Amino acid sequence: MLSIEWLGTAAFRIQYKDWIVLTDPFISRNPFAKPKVKINHATLAKDVRFIFISHGHFDHIGDMVKILKLNPQIQVWGPPTSIASIERDIKKQNHLNLLRCLHSTTEGFIPTLHSEVSAEASPSKHVHFDAKLILTTLFRIARFPEVKKWVYPELVTHYRAGETISWLFNFNGYRLRFLGSAG
Repeated sequence: MLSIEWLGTAAFRIQYKDWIVLTDPFISRNPFAKPKVKINHATLAKDVRFIFISHGHFDHIGDMVKILKLNPQIQVWGPPTSIASIERDIKKQNHLNLLRCLHSTTEGFIPTLHSEVSAEASPSKHVHFDAKLILTTLFRIARFPEVKKWVYPELVTHYRAGETISWLFNFNGYRLRFLGSAG
């Protein structure tokens, strides 16, 4: 049986039998974000085998160090810019042992999963941030001082999107396309 749980933004927890896969697992969102996340980092990291990243923005990879500290056996797959950002954050926190878990790919089939579970990466494009979207987002943030403290300019410059990919998962015949923030 396949179950899919949306955790907000592009974070999903996908379970097939005893296989748990995460996509863009960012749950450290501002207190006003919806849906309210009912899972903490320790529960999120438990029993996860693989994490698949679509791109490198903070709201997709910002929790990776926390998750990998809790479960260093997780294999992480994602485009090179995303993986480089995660590696940088791990080095900053002196968790070099976790680097052995990181892998990267930009396109193609990943053969190391399992006979019943596969994943394939394809190039994708990020949604375009036009002036209207940027201005309405800034307006919403300006209304809540608590959120202004949470959103820092370095989050935008520190976590570049880089290459964007989508993932096609096959769980023993159940096919699922994960698009991240595709436009």
